[in-house]
This record gives sequence, structure tokens and C-alpha cells, in this order.
Amino acid sequence: MTHRRLIEAAERLFVRKGFDEASVEEISETAGYSRGAFYSNFDNKGMRDRSVRNHLAELRRRELETYAASVGRYLGATAGVPADRPEIVALVLLAVAHGLGSLAIDTEPECKYMYSEAAKLVFDRMTASEISHLG
Repeated sequence: MTHRRLIEAAERLFVRKGFDEASVEEISETAGYSRGAFYSNFDNKGMRDRSVRNHLAELRRRELETYAASVGRYLGATAGVPADRPEIVALVLLAVAHGLGSLAIDTEPECKYMYSEAAKLVFDRMTASEISHLG
């Protein structure tokens, strides 16, 4: 039970903060345990545990599929979009979102605004070329 709760907590933090930014202390605290409980179940937070790695990879695949479906619906409204384009666009959007999410640790309103504007800029630039093809 402890092992499973720690894995679930780690998954949530990895998705929200990224693997490198999630600490053993945060994982333990999120699961409701001490750091000692973590180390009694794992050597470290590394991806060597095949079940953790496989489960995290599956979460990422599902997340990418969800975004790709949304992007596909959006791009489907434009003419001449290659079949593999939605997954590529979704992957770029995910990378930007996760990257900006891990960078946006500052809680100052100005900084939050800056990161949301950066995300908007990336999305606008990516979609501008598709819109310009429509004439």
C-alpha cells in the first residue's frame, strides 16, 4: 500500500512539475509519508523501477493522445494538414506547457502573466502558419 501511494504521488508530481523538479521530500509528503518511508521502498526517485517508468510513460502517451485529438479537430478544419501533424503539434505544445510549468515557480502576478503570455505567443505562432494557408 505504501509503495503504491508513493508511486501515485510521484506520478502526480512528475506530471505537474516534471521529473527533475519533484523532490523525494515532496513525493513523500504528497503520499502522506516520511522520507524514510520513501527510501524503505525505493533507492531513489530514478526511473530504474520498471513499473514506475512504464506507468509514467503510459500517462504521457494518454496525455499526448488527448492533446493530439484536440489539435487534430482544430487542424482538421484547415485544408491540407498531413495526418501526422496533430501529434507533432501536440508534442510541441506539451513540451512548451511542461517547460513553462516547471519554470513558472515564481508566484508574483507579473511573472504569472509573463509565462501565460509566453505560452500564448508560442501557440499563436504555431497556428498562424496554418491560418495563413487558408488565405
